[in-house]
Amino acid sequence: MVHSGEHKLRIALLENAQSAYRRGNRKEAEQWVSSEDRSWPYAFVNVCGALGLDPESARECIMSLTPKWQPDAATNREYCHRWRRKNEKKRRDYMTEWRRKNAQV
Repeated sequence: MVHSGEHKLRIALLENAQSAYRRGNRKEAEQWVSSEDRSWPYAFVNVCGALGLDPESARECIMSLTPKWQPDAATNREYCHRWRRKNEKKRRDYMTEWRRKNAQV
């Protein structure tokens, strides 16, 4: 099935609200999702109607999600260490190239 640009935009709006809510940016997402305003085409209720979704069910799906997991300090330190170790060669190559270019200037 081929979807129009407006259809894709409506889906993207719902995905963006869900993503914002999961990231912890809840205030704006909650305002848009909980609004019953139908005065503009991309109001939550109108978007759901155009996609054939029940607004109450969509609200529950979006707003029942918990924020993404936040690592504690020790886990974050371990992750950063693994990331640095994995990318050390790229960093070394980049710095070598940067020094070579800047030495000629």
